[in-house]
Amino acid sequence: MKIHSSPHRGFTLIELLVVIAIIAVLAAILFPVFARAREKARASTCSSNQRQLAAAVQMYAQDHEETLPSTATVWQDINVEAGVLVCPTKGKATPNGYVYNNWIGGRAMGTFKRVEGVLVTADGNSTTQAGYGPNLVLDEIQLDGRHSGKVIASFLDGHVNTAAREMLYLDEAYYALNTDTTLRTWWAFDETSGTTAVNKVKNGPNVTLTSTASWNSAGHVNGAVRFDGSAGSHGAFTAEAMSKITIAAWVYNDTNANTYPRIVQMPCYSLMGTCDGGVNNNSLRLGVWSTNWGTWVSPANTLLPARWNHIAAVYDSSSLANDPILYINGKSMQVIEIGAPPAAAVSNAGAAILGQNATSGGTRGWQGKIDEIHVYNRLLTAEEVAVLAQH
Repeated sequence: MKIHSSPHRGFTLIELLVVIAIIAVLAAILFPVFARAREKARASTCSSNQRQLAAAVQMYAQDHEETLPSTATVWQDINVEAGVLVCPTKGKATPNGYVYNNWIGGRAMGTFKRVEGVLVTADGNSTTQAGYGPNLVLDEIQLDGRHSGKVIASFLDGHVNTAAREMLYLDEAYYALNTDTTLRTWWAFDETSGTTAVNKVKNGPNVTLTSTASWNSAGHVNGAVRFDGSAGSHGAFTAEAMSKITIAAWVYNDTNANTYPRIVQMPCYSLMGTCDGGVNNNSLRLGVWSTNWGTWVSPANTLLPARWNHIAAVYDSSSLANDPILYINGKSMQVIEIGAPPAAAVSNAGAAILGQNATSGGTRGWQGKIDEIHVYNRLLTAEEVAVLAQH
C-alpha cells in the first residue's frame, strides 16, 4: 500500500514581493504616525518643564518685592531641578534647552500692563552672547522652532503656548503695538515666493508685487522686499481713509539715482527719501495732498544710504497748524517745511503703491529694500515709535 503525502509548497516570488510591498506601505503609513506621537509626547514634557519654569520665576518675584530675576543670575535664582531644564526634543546633551527673556530681567511685575503677553522662557539655543548672561534671548529670531516648526514658550501669567516664532514677542510694548486695534497694516515681507505680501493684520490689504520686485532674505527682520528703482518695480495695495496716520518702516536705500524715491505712496500721503544732491540731500520727506502737495523734510544727511534705517512719519491732517513729526532710528528730527498745503488734507481711500509714485510710467522708484511696514490710523507717541525702532 502506497502512502501519498502532499508535496511541500513554499511561497512564490510574486507572493513574497506582495508581502514585502504591503509591509513597506504599512511602514510608510505608520512610521510618521509613531514619529508624530513621540514628538507630541516630547512637546508635552517640554510644556510641563516651561510651566514649572514660569512658576519658579513667579515665586522668585513674590519673595523679592515683585521683582523678576536678573538676566545675569536667573538660572541660579529660580533653582529648579536639572531635569526641568532639559528639552526632550533637544536631548540630554544640552543641559539647558531654554532661554530667558532679556527684556524682562530685573523689572518690577507692576510695570507690565498685559502679563499674558509677556514671554518669560522659550525654546532657544543654549549659547552665551557677548556681554550677556547664559541662555538669554534678545531677539525673536533666536527662538528655536524645534517642535514641528513651532516654539513652546511660557508667559508671565503662568500659561504656556505653542506658536510660530514670528507670533511671539519678547517686548511687551512691541506686542501691544502689533495687537493694537488701530494697526491697519503690517507687512513683514517674510515670503520667499509668489507676488503677494500678506498683511499680518486680519482683513487688512495685501500687497501685489510686480515681477521686477523681488524677495530678499537679508531683511532687517528675516526677509524683505527689494525694488530696483525702475518704473515697473513696485507693489500695489488699497489704502483706507485716515485723517490721523503713522507710517513706519525699515528701509535700506542703495545709492539711488532717483530724486525723490517713494517708500509708501497713498492718495493723500507720500513718504519718501530725498536724493536730489541739494541742501536736503539724504533726508526723509513727507508729502501731504490737498489741492497740491505740502512737504516737510528732515535735515540733510539724516537718512543715509547703504544701511538699514528705521523711519516714521506721524501726522494729524485735521488742521493746517499741525506739522508732521518725522523720526529716524527712533529719534525725532527737526522738521523743515518746504510748503504747507493750502487746506486741510483730505484723507481719501484708494489705490496706493510701494516703491514708486505711479503704477505706470513712474519716475520716483525706490532702489533698495523695505521691511516691516506698520501703518496706524492714530498718532503714535515718541515712546511707541522708539519701540518699533528697536525691532
